[in-house]
Amino acid sequence: MPKNHRVLAGECIASIAYRHGFHPDTLWDAPANAKLKQLREGPNVLLAGDIVVIPDKRVRSESAEVEKLHRFRRKGVPEVLRLRLVDDEGEPRKQVSYTLTIDGKTTHGETDSDGRLSAGILPNAKEGLLTVGQGPLAELFPLALGRLDPVDTLRGVQQRLNNLGWECGAEDGVLGEELGEVLRRFQDRHGLSMTGEADDETCSKLMELNEA
Repeated sequence: MPKNHRVLAGECIASIAYRHGFHPDTLWDAPANAKLKQLREGPNVLLAGDIVVIPDKRVRSESAEVEKLHRFRRKGVPEVLRLRLVDDEGEPRKQVSYTLTIDGKTTHGETDSDGRLSAGILPNAKEGLLTVGQGPLAELFPLALGRLDPVDTLRGVQQRLNNLGWECGAEDGVLGEELGEVLRRFQDRHGLSMTGEADDETCSKLMELNEA
């Protein structure tokens, strides 16, 4: 029978589905998870304590010839990590060399003409390191995969601001003087009302820029 899974910090639909042997869309689109789907902006942004319903598995049969080797690929594996690098003015960092290490697996490459890069990763990957450039001027960006809180939480707002280089300090979920000032500067930069608060307009812009 279906069971409830209480989301832990660092988990997302993809990692939960991988653990329980499902395709991510199967969990995210399950009628029993409709309220959660409506509450959160996407399957990769859950809050610790959320409840994901794990449905019963359905048996599926496949025909195959005997005495031959057959290869079956599990859907949803690997997941794709997508990143975009921009400069202080928001312009894409084109053709920049990078090294990406995820859970001990390293890949090398260059960003494309829009500053983007992508890599296949396991759904339950947790830690990574992106090295941009080479030599003594190389920039290091630790990656905490699956740790992004929903944008309707202050911690989620802080995380997105830090992702965009606004350096709003500790991601503690507190609207202090430092965060308020960063929000005002962010709002001024993007033509928003300078409230110094994480209002709906500001949260929408943060979502847009983090997904660009």
